[in-house]
Amino acid sequence: MLIKVLLLTISILLSGLISHAQAPKIKFGKVSQEELLMKEYERDTAADAVILYDSGNLRFTYNNYESPKRFEFIFKRHLRIKIFNKDALNYGNHDIYLYHSGSRGEKLTEFKAYSYNIENGKITKDKLGKKGLLIEEFDKNRDIAKCVLPNVKEGTVIELEYTITSDYLYYLREWQFQYTIPTVWTEFNAIIPEFYKYKHYFKGYNKLTINDYKSIKSEKFQILYEDNSNTVGRNASANLNTGASFEKTTKRITWNLDSESKRYHFAAANIPAFRNESFMPSKENYLFKLLFELSTVKMPRSSIRSYAQTWESVNEEIMDDDKVGKLLTSNKAIKKLLSEIINETDDKNTKMNKIYKYVQNTYKWNGNNKYYATSEKISEVIEEKSGSSGDLNLLLVALFGEAGLNAYPVLLSTRSNGMIVPAYPGENAFNYVIAYILDGTDTYLFDATDKFCTPNMPPVRCLNGNARICGEKFTDWIDIKANEISRKQIVGDFTITEDGSLEGKLATTRNNYFAYSTRKAIDEYEDLEEYMDEYGNRNHNIEVDDYTFKGIDSLVSPLEMVLDVEILDATNQASDLIYFNPLNVYTREDNPFKSEERVYPVNFNYPSLETYEMNYTIPDGYEISEIPKNLKFELDDKSASFSYKIVQDENSIKVTLSKKIARTIYNTNEYLQLRDLFNQMISKQSEQIVLKRKI
Repeated sequence: MLIKVLLLTISILLSGLISHAQAPKIKFGKVSQEELLMKEYERDTAADAVILYDSGNLRFTYNNYESPKRFEFIFKRHLRIKIFNKDALNYGNHDIYLYHSGSRGEKLTEFKAYSYNIENGKITKDKLGKKGLLIEEFDKNRDIAKCVLPNVKEGTVIELEYTITSDYLYYLREWQFQYTIPTVWTEFNAIIPEFYKYKHYFKGYNKLTINDYKSIKSEKFQILYEDNSNTVGRNASANLNTGASFEKTTKRITWNLDSESKRYHFAAANIPAFRNESFMPSKENYLFKLLFELSTVKMPRSSIRSYAQTWESVNEEIMDDDKVGKLLTSNKAIKKLLSEIINETDDKNTKMNKIYKYVQNTYKWNGNNKYYATSEKISEVIEEKSGSSGDLNLLLVALFGEAGLNAYPVLLSTRSNGMIVPAYPGENAFNYVIAYILDGTDTYLFDATDKFCTPNMPPVRCLNGNARICGEKFTDWIDIKANEISRKQIVGDFTITEDGSLEGKLATTRNNYFAYSTRKAIDEYEDLEEYMDEYGNRNHNIEVDDYTFKGIDSLVSPLEMVLDVEILDATNQASDLIYFNPLNVYTREDNPFKSEERVYPVNFNYPSLETYEMNYTIPDGYEISEIPKNLKFELDDKSASFSYKIVQDENSIKVTLSKKIARTIYNTNEYLQLRDLFNQMISKQSEQIVLKRKI
């Protein structure tokens, strides 16, 4: 009873603060017993944890003590999380990303964290200081400071506070309002000098409680200049705004630079936990967050400078990068390797296919997604015969180019990394690269990380829409998607035995991504025989007596499989009746679209067409008593459909089911129709045929 009262008290207090659009007054280190005694969050009782408070504050300062002297920003975050159960213990681990690019970088200047618990009726706390952090390299532009808080368990409240100093002014720290656990209060405050103009934008589907930005009267920045000559005052006055004041000392001049700065305050209350939905490529596309991008800089008595990037300027940076564009220039290692792969007399297609197959089958992907080379030199990749997606596919581009093919790197973002937004240019949008060849009007895409991929059929992880072709004289968008529909056809011919089993043949034909998935699945086993030994366990107790494969050694041919099978316990017999499901061999047991509404678009990997045709010979002495009705269901635009058809004669039954998904993206206003289609299909798949003994 006491806990319920305490929870109600917290709820009333928070509701009162939030209703008046005021931030709750939370002080670091002042964790209450009420917070520690919380057993659940009333707005989401299924939540494993809840963010009680998350505050970010950003302000600019001028660094007079390092060379070059410069403006920097200081970002301070205060985070408090309540852990309810063991499934949320991972929130005791926290990663802080620190950016660096050339001479610019970020420093973690302050850090403190505590785990709070109640033991013997008293509040205890365990500390983690800055020395307890582990710093690791994440990629060429980011390090990670990893913290693992001590004594985190069910009921713990964890609290962190850290400060980052950064001269990486192009992108301010992004602020994420939404996580996979609910948030009671989250806010971001920033004060930005008038000299820096940023554009900001929001991603996600939630709303702000506070959305406020306004000018403040004055902010002063103290700038120190060394007094090295008698004319220092005149020179300094020419470089700074006329309203600045100074006092001359023996060794230095101090300027107080005035700024009519702008204050931003964005806050949100009671943000629900982000829930993954079926057929969603990445939560990064939909999480509620705020991003800043530098637009212009106008210092006193100087001309305005534009920093707003374009995709053309991004392309220039990439092609000038030692790990991307400059890596593609001709060198001895590439020339030597190419001479071992192709002949001078080979035509373009032969060169293209030889090079692709060689890199595909000789070099092993280490599982790391990169758009740049992780090796210092391309010769290292050649020698080691392994590397990241950047290492392998940039090697592929370099070999294509050396062979005289019109080849380019294509930079993209994988499905799990989120979609690229063309309106916001930036190199940080990419995390992967593939190869591209332009030959007149013909275009080809290649990915050497996967030995089962064919030209123009990259791995599913790459099917994520907008990608950027990069080159010295050419750059453009390309849509990375499955251009052809993937088909799967299964034909069965069965007789029903006296013991209720089914005996007969199953013939399966797959192409494109259906064939690709099966080839990869087979490759997980020692050999084809081991794969077939497990086949029955994966598919409704099918016993395989014999099998043949066609197209297994060819990546471009359809993959065909013919099985002689017996399916045990496929029918139920009662008195003079036989019941069986004609589609029990391959059925979907549940609908992936269960909710009454959909918050985010449905995103299928690729367009598909699945057809199942099952033929049954009726046992002697039996006749058809009941069969399901025919049905056809399709969306309004006919892009998705389901059909079920039965044809019968005196001693046989033919059942055909077809499911077509012709588009990959369906918006939320199409969700209910799509859910109904799957409901109809699953319901139909469970219907039975009834045979009765003839009188």
